[in-house]
Amino acid sequence: MSIPTLVPRDLLPRPEWTLLRIGVGTVIPVLVVFGLVWQGVPPQFTLIVLLMIGSQVSIALAQAQKEMLAATTSYFQPGLGRRVGQAQLFWGVVLPAATTTVFGLIARDVGTAVLGSTFGLTMIVHALMSWATLRLWWAFQLPAWMFYFFFMPMAIRKAAVVSGLLDVAQRPAIWLAIGLLALVLLVRYASSRNLQRRLHDTIVLGPEAIFNPGRVQAYKQRSRRHAQVLGGPAWRRRVLARFIRRAGAARRRGDAEGARRWQLLSANFAANVSPRPLVVPLLLLGILAMTVVFGYVQGSGSLRGSWYSGLVYQVGLAPLFGLAMMLLAAPLDGVSRRVGFRAELAAILVTTLASAVIAILLKVFSEALAGMLPPLDWRGSVRTFTPAPLHGLWLVPLTAPFAWLALALRPRPQCALPNMFLIFGFFIGHGLMTGLPYVQTVPAYAALSVVVFAVAFWLRRRWWRRADLPC
Repeated sequence: MSIPTLVPRDLLPRPEWTLLRIGVGTVIPVLVVFGLVWQGVPPQFTLIVLLMIGSQVSIALAQAQKEMLAATTSYFQPGLGRRVGQAQLFWGVVLPAATTTVFGLIARDVGTAVLGSTFGLTMIVHALMSWATLRLWWAFQLPAWMFYFFFMPMAIRKAAVVSGLLDVAQRPAIWLAIGLLALVLLVRYASSRNLQRRLHDTIVLGPEAIFNPGRVQAYKQRSRRHAQVLGGPAWRRRVLARFIRRAGAARRRGDAEGARRWQLLSANFAANVSPRPLVVPLLLLGILAMTVVFGYVQGSGSLRGSWYSGLVYQVGLAPLFGLAMMLLAAPLDGVSRRVGFRAELAAILVTTLASAVIAILLKVFSEALAGMLPPLDWRGSVRTFTPAPLHGLWLVPLTAPFAWLALALRPRPQCALPNMFLIFGFFIGHGLMTGLPYVQTVPAYAALSVVVFAVAFWLRRRWWRRADLPC
């Protein structure tokens, strides 16, 4: 490789977008680094956050190069894949060097071995994040998911495992060897002609696509033209067929409202339950892991009484996700305004009831685990499993009107506002109910939920009265 081939457009494609993504992805962890230094915490925590900053930078750089490879004209540029590989090799050395330098300036007494391990760890993180961005279509969500790693330093800050982190970092040769191997594999993958063929003339989604569901839907529709149609597992086909049969039976009875309601519920089920056979088992495994990990984390002495175990109730909001697509994307042929509004209201109530049932099942499952899981002896400290608190049983259904309000404010089939309202409403209620007594927070949140439901009811009813329905 010759140095003159490293031109700026290969190292930093679309610099205005790339720098903006780097700034948005790193502003919070940079502030966290300043806070850790100000508090004088052990250097291990600073290293964790510095690795996260490096991962966000790697994702932004790889995303820009992915967009460059996906451009139509780039396929006919000779040597472009080789230049992308060279750029990845450049950043695979520069980013670890910068991270190691900053960490060395912050923690001056960590020693050469720890600095060498830092260099190797950063190479590994860069290779993994760049490969995931280039390989996975949903990698545009990685910058948001990476913020969950902030739970790690918070959870282990007062744990005995902290003292063992530096022991692991005393073996730089191992981390440098793994990092070098990962970087070589990354450069080989980024330079391959197969990557160019796969990305050529495709829709590549950046992190901003999280707020633009229309682009995500366009990507899925375009991908379906070249992909095999998946029917999904047998149980999914049976449930969907049962919903469709009930809609047909209601239509034959002359029950237009019931037919529309079952049509909406079948659309909701088809949109939220993936036809890929491994998705649902992996989600169930993730729910189990979330329940167990957060239960034991909250059971530690320093974190007892915190809010970790209640986060599992987020799963109860699953039937309400995709609400805009369910209620607005279904065809309106043969539906009057009155029937359409009543069917929408009934579908909202049924979906809310399904969310409440899921919350109850999560609570029962958590209580069952509390009776089976034994206390853990973690380096001298005993940690007991703490089940999910009771507040999720009413928090999940009371959060549902927020999604309907967002739909009423922005009635578009492809809109992320209902999902955002759900998440914000859940965390606001979750924070209040874990920080204040139930006797204060539950009535207040219930009153707020009733007001939100009333406003959404009025807006949606007015929308249906003015709707231009097809003949």
